[in-house]
Amino acid sequence: HALFARAELGRGDTCVTPVTSSGLIEVVCRERGASLEYCGVGQPHTAQAIRDLNAGYAYEESGKYYFPRDRIWTDGLYTGAKLLELMAGEDVPLTSLIGRLPLFHQARRNLRVEDPLKAPALEQVRRLLDRELTEGRLRDVSLDGIKRLYNDHSWIFFRASATEPAIFSPVSGSSESIMMPHGLMY
Repeated sequence: HALFARAELGRGDTCVTPVTSSGLIEVVCRERGASLEYCGVGQPHTAQAIRDLNAGYAYEESGKYYFPRDRIWTDGLYTGAKLLELMAGEDVPLTSLIGRLPLFHQARRNLRVEDPLKAPALEQVRRLLDRELTEGRLRDVSLDGIKRLYNDHSWIFFRASATEPAIFSPVSGSSESIMMPHGLMY
């Protein structure tokens, strides 16, 4: 995703991605002078945000890449051709392109929570976050759940599953011991 963002985005462009995306995209957008806008999880939310924000690029962590200057839907063959174009333009293998990016790690815990208890559990998490895990806090995003972003581009997210009796809690950061500086170990 970051490879395409580097190639597709310029100063003043907008990148759209679901709220669950890696902190790497924030680094790349800042590097390119592009704004980053989060949307809800799933293709309908992403496609709508692309239209609403006139995005220059968008992606989903599930491997869907959008090149809205050409089309507002994702196409695996087109994405593969864009990747080959990047490799040919730089005349380097994919490993070299990827090696130029900062390394980010992700982990995820699923907390078993029965459906009737999901909303109260998320509200309890929201109250807890008012006083915990605040060191280095950049901002919170309340979209499809609760996401706390930190100055070092790490984050933790709490989201109720729509299909399982669970609350998902993914984390992302630039160190293998993700979130350790913030008091969490995944």
